[in-house]
Amino acid sequence: MKRLAAAALEPDLSRRWERLQQTLDMDRFFALMAMELMVCHWDGYCLGRNNFRIYHDPRTDKIVFLPSGMDQIFSKADMTWRPDMAGLVARAVMEIPEGRQQYAARFKELFSALFVSEHLTNRINQILADLRPWLKSGVFKEMHRDAAELCVQIAGRELSLRKQLREPDPGFPDFEGDVALLDGWKAFDEPLGGRMHDGQSPKRKVVLRIVAGPKTSASWRTTVKLKQGRYRFQGQARVFGVTSLPFGNSHGACLRVAGKTQGSAELMDTSAWEELKTEFEVRAPEEEVVLICQLRAAAGEAWFDKVSLSLVRWR
Repeated sequence: MKRLAAAALEPDLSRRWERLQQTLDMDRFFALMAMELMVCHWDGYCLGRNNFRIYHDPRTDKIVFLPSGMDQIFSKADMTWRPDMAGLVARAVMEIPEGRQQYAARFKELFSALFVSEHLTNRINQILADLRPWLKSGVFKEMHRDAAELCVQIAGRELSLRKQLREPDPGFPDFEGDVALLDGWKAFDEPLGGRMHDGQSPKRKVVLRIVAGPKTSASWRTTVKLKQGRYRFQGQARVFGVTSLPFGNSHGACLRVAGKTQGSAELMDTSAWEELKTEFEVRAPEEEVVLICQLRAAAGEAWFDKVSLSLVRWR
């Protein structure tokens, strides 16, 4: 375990890649990463640093990660297949160019071989049929309802992944001087009872708009590839009647970067246009970074001035 932790924390990426291969069963780890993301296991090792076991195989003298507690899978059909990883080893692997390449290849291989929603939903329905004679009517109806919902989630996940895998890889933004304008914004987690809109405001300003439902954690996101260095993500936003959720540590409208704990100031209630900004650092030679315009609220709406959203590179 100490050797693996030291390998994952090795600052030299070439040396890190060598040390990880000496201490970690790489093939099985890439399979774990791919399958956790494929089935939206957000509470597992890669994304939640939770629900996993570690085994030291004495035959190979390498560490093997095993999944556990997979009780909340397929709940987010549009989850990206290349997120910012939370687990130390997963993050260490994805910071290495060879690691990113091998993860992508393994994901695509397993998705093509295993993720056929019709086969998966047929298996669910067969299990349900096998259980039917042994269940009381009320229990079976509840289980049937849950199974039907799971089948819909599986089909939705397959469609989303097929769409994501057809998309081109993110590119480097075009910096003029040290400033790059941002585009390619996509809606995530559209709120139930709310809506999201990319277009003109009533005053003809081009905005990314989020109207909250009763429990909203929605965002507009774009992914860029960045070289090692320090950056500032900035832009203007305003809010109307935004009230906080009764749970969580983040509320209101803000700018943030996936995987970074520090975000911009948060806008609540009603405000005029305000400049928001958050600073972050890319430590790897190059890294895919997800930039987020977020609203977490129980009511109200947020506007993000699309033209002002930009990235500043520090010299």
